[in-house]
Amino acid sequence: MANAEKGDVTVTIDGQVYTLALTLNALCELEERFGETWQDVAKLAQQGRLVPLRALLWASMRKHHPDLTIEQFGAINIAELEDVSKAFAALLERSQPDPKDLKELGGKSRPPQARVNGRAGTGASSTSTGAELA
Repeated sequence: MANAEKGDVTVTIDGQVYTLALTLNALCELEERFGETWQDVAKLAQQGRLVPLRALLWASMRKHHPDLTIEQFGAINIAELEDVSKAFAALLERSQPDPKDLKELGGKSRPPQARVNGRAGTGASSTSTGAELA
């Protein structure tokens, strides 16, 4: 079952309901398969390349359908590819940060890195001589 709060979406393929979810594991699996960042794979899919599109859509199903192989997913009727692509577009949209949250962060998707005395990090600097043992 899709959890809209977490960004999941559902799509019906050949009469069966599937749930798509973007997870870190899914994106890592995709990167391992292609040897490229998941963003690069997504760009190739947007250019109409079918192999990366199939892999991207399959990876988004891994959380809720772990036994579904990429070959099984690839056997879907090409006529249903448009519905699956629309569902994936909705998944990507739901995965984006809330515009209100971005506004609170000053338009940035991440908070600024912690800095101490002009340097990144929060701990004290180590010395090159090391500490004396007691």
